[in-house]
Amino acid sequence: MFQLFKKRSFSSYINDTFDFFKVEGKNYFKNFFLINGAFLVLMLICSYFLFQVYFDFMKSEMQGFQQNYLTDYIEDNGLLIFLLAFAFMILLILFSAIAYSFPTLYLKNMEKYPGQNITTDMIVSDLKSQIGRILIYILGTVFIILPLIFILLGIGMVLIFIIIGIPLLLILFPAIMSVSMLSYNEYLIKGSAFFDSIAVGIKMVKNNFWPIIGSTFIMYFIIQIVASIFTFIPQMILMFNLLTGVKDDAEIFATDTFSVTYMIIMAISMIVGFILNNLLLVNQGLIYYSEREVMENNQSRFDIEQLGQSND
Repeated sequence: MFQLFKKRSFSSYINDTFDFFKVEGKNYFKNFFLINGAFLVLMLICSYFLFQVYFDFMKSEMQGFQQNYLTDYIEDNGLLIFLLAFAFMILLILFSAIAYSFPTLYLKNMEKYPGQNITTDMIVSDLKSQIGRILIYILGTVFIILPLIFILLGIGMVLIFIIIGIPLLLILFPAIMSVSMLSYNEYLIKGSAFFDSIAVGIKMVKNNFWPIIGSTFIMYFIIQIVASIFTFIPQMILMFNLLTGVKDDAEIFATDTFSVTYMIIMAISMIVGFILNNLLLVNQGLIYYSEREVMENNQSRFDIEQLGQSND
């Protein structure tokens, strides 16, 4: 059985994340795709048609069609483009809300039902009961937290010109990321109010600043490196083959091979990105339980109770 409540160090934040997927990975991703699979497929379908619109436009531009082609194209297909874009945005918001909530609710059920197999029904039940609070958190983040984040990142970008901004951004980015995710764990797991959750997230990061910042940065770096293998390298191979096999840009964009292959790469990129993102979200969940153990000594009390029961 995987131990949630545990005092962890910098290295164990990372090691326990991978150990979690060794123990729970099969059941975790089975539930993940059962809950999120339909949204992901619909997003990919919308993405396909949106990219097809883009490639149709590029082919027409490069093949020397009239200059007002874009205006005419939008006038002829404006409703379709709008509906596709709108559907994609709604699906993206819904999928992101569920996908980002899933790891937290999975860990919550592991805490609630220790030693039991976590089922889809458990998580769906939590999602249904928490959907209103999830939407409130999204609105609070968009209209209150994001503007503050943009201000802080903007200051960091300005300070780049005097060198100090570079290390500041390297610290600020994972700090903001960790505070937001620890806050969300507190919000969903303990049912705290929005601003109370933010305060807890800030407190947790302050209490163990450098190990949390370091592990968050490393997990994010690992994800980006792995994701690039599935996106950057295939894109470079595709572009090289097309550029060496076709003479001009118009012919490149006119080929079905280019558009289909490019959309397949983008689809793979989306799927891989969402899967890998679970590494970071679970990592933050384990940091959350580690910091709760420091503050609450849950595992220590549990061990004492178990020892007392065994003595009886």
